[in-house]
Amino acid sequence: MALPTSKVKFDTNLIGRIPILTGQDNYDVWHLCIQTTLSAYSMWKFVDGTLTYTAQADAANRLKWKLLEKRVLGLMASTISDSLLTHMNYEWTDPVICPSISKALWDILKGLFGTVGIPGQFNLFYQALHLRIDPENTNSSINEYHVHFQKLVEAGYNLPEPSAP
Repeated sequence: MALPTSKVKFDTNLIGRIPILTGQDNYDVWHLCIQTTLSAYSMWKFVDGTLTYTAQADAANRLKWKLLEKRVLGLMASTISDSLLTHMNYEWTDPVICPSISKALWDILKGLFGTVGIPGQFNLFYQALHLRIDPENTNSSINEYHVHFQKLVEAGYNLPEPSAP
């Protein structure tokens, strides 16, 4: 797979529209914005793991890959709250051992805030427990509960079938 040009410069106006990731509450929007932006610049391949260091045929392409990978990582890190970054370990390592640091960071954030796995299920369940029914907007409140429990099922949580009285 061919590398994008190393002259990629991210448009600051576009990047300025990516929200700062603060946690579960804005992960879905952040996720969509980062993925869309990186895809628009043909850089998403670094994060999804389809463009790897080891697949580069010569030293010049491997050097270019490292430069572009650092740009992707820099963009991602610049859109994550400092309070979250202090808990992330995404140091540059040997790309043969760890094919993409940006993918590793993405996977950490997805595990923490995405709606997959036990952490995601817990966060969705926690959010559902803290929803309140607004007496003036009952239908809207019930729909909000329904959406949360639908997300739980999509995240792999098996809701028990109601038992007969």
